[in-house]
Amino acid sequence: MLTENNYERWSKLMRNSLKAKNKLGFIDGVITEPEGVKELKKWGIVNSMLVAWILNTIEPELRGSVSCAETAHQLWTDIRERFSVDNEPRIYELQAAFNSYKQEKQTVQDYYAKMKLMWDAIDEFEPLMECCCGGKSCKVIKALIEQRDKQRRRQFLMGLDAGRFGNVRSNILCMSPPPNLNAVFSMIIRCLNWFSY
Repeated sequence: MLTENNYERWSKLMRNSLKAKNKLGFIDGVITEPEGVKELKKWGIVNSMLVAWILNTIEPELRGSVSCAETAHQLWTDIRERFSVDNEPRIYELQAAFNSYKQEKQTVQDYYAKMKLMWDAIDEFEPLMECCCGGKSCKVIKALIEQRDKQRRRQFLMGLDAGRFGNVRSNILCMSPPPNLNAVFSMIIRCLNWFSY
């Protein structure tokens, strides 16, 4: 549901949903109003359906303030212009939160879940570049993903309770090759289970 402050996430989820239904071109302006009567009728039905879908995903309090656009593309553009915010202040805010965020009294699962929410928010504002060579195994993209995983692994480990997980953290940091983020989380959970026996 689109609210006043979740446009980026809402947009990403909507685009993914419309892509799955092969309707993304309507909001991007790629699929435009056709010339022929028969095609125009089909296009009009789909366009009206998309306008309704989009409107139904907007918080009721905001829905009245959104324009009554003729096309899904016009509606999408209006929403983007009104609710999209400059990414830089939000990215700065998220990075500052990462730098000071600690596990403290949270469970490891809650701490990781909060970190994951912040990582997802960063990804919405700063998605990884798309491969320009069209290859499925682009070395540049793989390197960027590995770099992002290393950074997230460090962020997760830095915020862990040093009193409980200091030794485990040191052992993980000394591993070669270093484990990925999911493996690190799994190791911490196993240690936590071992501590509880």
